[in-house]
Amino acid sequence: MICQIANTDRQVSFFLEGQELDWKPWQNELNVQYQNLKEGKYNLNVLLKDISGDHRGRLIKSIVIVVNYPFYKERNFGFYLALCILFVGLLFSLLWYNNLLRFKTIEMERSSWENKYLKNQMLQSQLNPHFIFNVLTSIQNLISKEDTINANKHIFNLSRLMRRFLDSSIKSNITSNMGEDHLILLSNEIELIKMYVEFEQLQYKDKFDYKGYFEDSIDVEDIKFRR
Repeated sequence: MICQIANTDRQVSFFLEGQELDWKPWQNELNVQYQNLKEGKYNLNVLLKDISGDHRGRLIKSIVIVVNYPFYKERNFGFYLALCILFVGLLFSLLWYNNLLRFKTIEMERSSWENKYLKNQMLQSQLNPHFIFNVLTSIQNLISKEDTINANKHIFNLSRLMRRFLDSSIKSNITSNMGEDHLILLSNEIELIKMYVEFEQLQYKDKFDYKGYFEDSIDVEDIKFRR
């Protein structure tokens, strides 16, 4: 610390309270220097005497000096820096966790969409255009043979089959969107299988035969299952 006073032909002495035990020697220099002072408030006392013969001197000034350190040299800077680092780390952790939850949500939605897509693909594959084309060709052959009774029967069954598959697809999508499972009556599934097999018999006439039976204890109108 350097403290300058007005130029004069007299001698001066300094005493910094709390840092010195006695006054500094008399000097002609018009400044005083203190180094490495701690942060705080100090009183600098100044004595002045004439060079000609005033040996005691007199107090002419008591100066209040305030020493302030830069913020990074303050006593509590390390504590506040640690708190700041902790806060930033916590903030980044929360952001990372939030992004992780968002990513998992997106993955779940994508997986749900893929499941719905696969279900629709499965329904479409069960009743694919190739199958319908073959059935219509067989019905056309019946009509060309003037077998109108069987032709009308198979046209009616084909419309029922397509309607059942369409209803099943719609209900499956609705229940999936509501987060529920789509349950199918066993009796409805049996009816679909019978119609499908009958159409296969129509295409491959006299090529195969089938029988379906259930035990009397099975109530097909009361049993439901997931497709």
